[in-house]
Amino acid sequence: MISSIYIYMANIKDLSIVGQTFSLSQSSGKICYMLCARELSIAWKNDSMYWRWTPIPESRFSEVAELLNVCWLDIRGKMKTRVLSLKTTYAAYLVYKIRENSHGLGVAAKAFIRLARDGRKLRNRWWMPQLGPRPVHQTGLDNSIVVERAANNSVYLKPPSTFEDDLPQQIEGRVPHERNDGWLEVFLGEFFNDEGEGEIEMQLSETEILNWKRGLIVEGIELRPKEEDMFDGQS
Repeated sequence: MISSIYIYMANIKDLSIVGQTFSLSQSSGKICYMLCARELSIAWKNDSMYWRWTPIPESRFSEVAELLNVCWLDIRGKMKTRVLSLKTTYAAYLVYKIRENSHGLGVAAKAFIRLARDGRKLRNRWWMPQLGPRPVHQTGLDNSIVVERAANNSVYLKPPSTFEDDLPQQIEGRVPHERNDGWLEVFLGEFFNDEGEGEIEMQLSETEILNWKRGLIVEGIELRPKEEDMFDGQS
């Protein structure tokens, strides 16, 4: 279980992390990092027909993004890897809540991790044998590398116990877990931060089924060393 002190980064402009938070693990001393919802690229996030920005007391940030109604769900976060601890495997998680009257969030979405810029230089440094099967790399239009594992990259925003009755019983993909702080999180992917070169981009997207969705509350995307847990009973 992580033991940490959260510090609001209000004045550190040279690292381009104004308005975001990081934590220092007292067990490892390594950096954990949270991109708040405002810092994320969310499709139609500034259109009040689809998203609402609102404060809630459970959040460490002054506001969160609440999904009112969309069929095209696309959430992305990007940051420089140099602000993270070096020689460390990081895992990325979407941190969120779900309203009781939510709808359409039980369908499978897709999660991606991209190492942006000069992908050929970073490609061999990303994968390590202890991380499992070698990832599949696809070159994007912007010369980034889309990194996917051979395993299923489907994710579900709703826990299986809260799925609608008409959804299939067989779940193939990652499911969310409740954190110690009461929020939910779902695993998006992982990468090895060798020497802090380049940018990492994390994405959760559901743009295929295109059913209407509502009731998702996004706090942000968190990156933390893979061994650090924010929930009980899971590694």
